[in-house]
Amino acid sequence: MKEEFIYTPININHAENRFEMMVDGYMAYIEFEIHNGIYSLTHTISPKEIGGRGVASSLIEKVLIYLNAEKRQFIPICPMVINFIQKHPEWKKWIPKQYHEEIDKA
Repeated sequence: MKEEFIYTPININHAENRFEMMVDGYMAYIEFEIHNGIYSLTHTISPKEIGGRGVASSLIEKVLIYLNAEKRQFIPICPMVINFIQKHPEWKKWIPKQYHEEIDKA
């Protein structure tokens, strides 16, 4: 995670089904769905005004840390989340095993 975002909080917006992080007045977020207690991380948005600074990857990591703390499994559907997992395979243990092969192939 980028050092400048270590203390930037995330908000869970249940009304919009997304994890949010404000950076310089812009909202980056990850949309999610919950089925049988498992979070599907479906879409990541990081506005172009804050692009190239590691906002999206920091947000992804913060969300995974949160899900880990809550002992929640997740399914990475968003290509950015899949790419993050491929670079940081230690997070695969929180993905249901039937999705591991798909992550490896992506």
